[in-house]
Amino acid sequence: MTSTSLTSISLTAGRSGATEQNYVNRVTIEHLLYGMLLLVAGALRFFALGVQPLTSAEALNSWLAWLAGRGLMASTGPATMLADMNAPSSPLLFALHSLLFWVGADSDAAARVIPAIVGTVLVLLPWFLRPYFGRTWALLAALLLAVDPWLVAYSRLADGLILSVFCGLLTLIGLVHFAAPVEQPAAVTSAQRRWLYVMAVSGGLLLVSGVGAWNFVPVLLFGWLFFRPPHRVVESSVAPDIHAATTEKMTANLTADASEADAAHEMDEANTGTEAPVTASEMIDDQHSASVKAKAATPLPNNTEIELPYEPMQTPGVALLLFAAAAVLGATGWLWQPAGLGYISTSLTDWIGQLLHSGDAVYPLSWLALRLLVDQP
Repeated sequence: MTSTSLTSISLTAGRSGATEQNYVNRVTIEHLLYGMLLLVAGALRFFALGVQPLTSAEALNSWLAWLAGRGLMASTGPATMLADMNAPSSPLLFALHSLLFWVGADSDAAARVIPAIVGTVLVLLPWFLRPYFGRTWALLAALLLAVDPWLVAYSRLADGLILSVFCGLLTLIGLVHFAAPVEQPAAVTSAQRRWLYVMAVSGGLLLVSGVGAWNFVPVLLFGWLFFRPPHRVVESSVAPDIHAATTEKMTANLTADASEADAAHEMDEANTGTEAPVTASEMIDDQHSASVKAKAATPLPNNTEIELPYEPMQTPGVALLLFAAAAVLGATGWLWQPAGLGYISTSLTDWIGQLLHSGDAVYPLSWLALRLLVDQP
């Protein structure tokens, strides 16, 4: 082995060691705490997951997906006839279950593994709320998500409710980031665009996640009205720069308009052969131009906050396309089970039926307060 090859090997090893050292240095106590919460959440959700038999609702959801995954939906017989009379509560879970059963899984634990995974990953979502909650409160929120009795219970059921909770919370986080004021206006567009796309995809998956998804629709609509400002407040550290850039642009536009007006005025004089009088609108434009230029010449102090008009994304069509694609692909398992699209209306019908108390179980108004007192200390 030559000295050159030995040198290259040593350099490669040195770079690899430096990279590993950088990764180790980036790991903080906060990262370790989130990792511990993730392990706790996983243990609570996966421990003895298949010991209890499936409930009737779980069995119906899993059985329909098992028929679809094994290609038995198109066959004739009592099983298929019964399947046609029922519909899964979650189109998204139906599609995921179909793929899972297609690869060979067929146990009670396998029917519950997808909600358990989603419920475990749910613990990490408060990480993205640290800029608004602070690190301590975001960590406490993650702790509550990890050990909450209701979330643990729903994560251990073959039901789409925990999928709705995950997609709904992720959509709300995307909305908060999309509408939040930032300190670097140059990076606003790219940051907002990323969160807009996250919000579109998670919103599309939320739509097909099941009956519980419709409970999040009023919350998200209220959140959109509350978080989406008609203007964007620019922090004081960048307000003078934005003011200068904005007024410079306005001055340039006014100069261009004035040049066009002067050219039109000269053309009128050339056509008539006489000096054209100055109109009232031209006098107003001159006064407005002088006012804007005077305002532009006045710098802002460093402790000033200014409000800029809200400018929507220039690519809303991409977000709508992502929303529709996520809903269609999520409900059909990447177009593998087209029947999943029909189950969206079924989930909406079931939700309306629950609101109208068409089921057998009708809870009193005190039920919510009692559950919060007992289950959410």
